[in-house]
Amino acid sequence: MRLIHLLKSHHHIVELKRHHKNFLIRQGLERFVLDTVVEMNTQVGDSWMRGQLAIFEEHLYSEQLQVLLRIAISQLDVPRKAPRILLTTLPGEQHTIGLLMVEAILTLEGATCLALGP
Repeated sequence: MRLIHLLKSHHHIVELKRHHKNFLIRQGLERFVLDTVVEMNTQVGDSWMRGQLAIFEEHLYSEQLQVLLRIAISQLDVPRKAPRILLTTLPGEQHTIGLLMVEAILTLEGATCLALGP
């Protein structure tokens, strides 16, 4: 629940960034995406549905996480002849964290991804 506390404490943005980055560094990208991000998404979604987080707090979480994932993905080496995969969401879906999670895992597996966003 530290994550929810950090989101509710609007003046702790730097600590929120550090919180995410430290997990990524300790776990590596694959474990971070498959374990930690899944759990954090669940916590944030549940808290938002119960009215414990405002929409801007959920957006703050999403934005911080997206920046971190994009940076991590951009630092991965991809083989020259890597398979190329086009990523987007279904019509009407505006959330992109799931796309970034998939992009991270596919890139780790040696694919080149082109993400179109929602």
